[in-house]
Amino acid sequence: MEKFIETDSSLIDNEYFFPKRSHSISPNSNGKLQLAVNYYNFRFLNQTKKTFFQYSVQFEPELPGDAYRLRAKLVYSAKGTISNMLGNFLFNNSALYSLNDFSDTIQTSIELHSMTYKITIKDSKMIESNSLEAGSIYKKFLRNLLKNLQLIQFKKNFYNKNGARHFPSCKEIELWPGFNSSMNILQEGIPLKINLTYRFIRTETAPRAIEKLLEKNRIIKKRYK
Repeated sequence: MEKFIETDSSLIDNEYFFPKRSHSISPNSNGKLQLAVNYYNFRFLNQTKKTFFQYSVQFEPELPGDAYRLRAKLVYSAKGTISNMLGNFLFNNSALYSLNDFSDTIQTSIELHSMTYKITIKDSKMIESNSLEAGSIYKKFLRNLLKNLQLIQFKKNFYNKNGARHFPSCKEIELWPGFNSSMNILQEGIPLKINLTYRFIRTETAPRAIEKLLEKNRIIKKRYK
């Protein structure tokens, strides 16, 4: 790795990775300096709808609570019917969340794997957008957004494989740009914090690396026989 860093100096010279400090304003001057922060305020597109409505979801036949994928697949298979009543919604295993208030019961049926499942959705309660309970809704929304962007997750970080940087001096390594994020509920609003991060990725798999070592060992043995 040290040899790779030394031979590819463009990595450490690039201003994109290491921005230079501005010297246009001295500490004692009265000039204005523009600052950038990694906090972004979360705002609703429709300012008249800032309350979440929670809906309970029941399945018949009854599904176990740990059947996350089956539950989600059934609900999103009925997305058209549900959206006509609730608009855009989020599903969290046993509940739906929407910005639309719908007091009537929603019932629909979905056929999957030669079985017919009945889904019943009922109005449950209101959740204020600045409440602590709303935090899980924002996080679910953010996870769905990242999933749609087709980013690759490593622990709490998300990386863009399509934006990988390649190095001619070391073809087995790529540099993936990415970020991690967090969201808080404060009296002043809902700040979204985003930190940039990068990760070195080996394009060569472990089995392939072992094969190359074995092949190299066989060549050395033949040479000294």
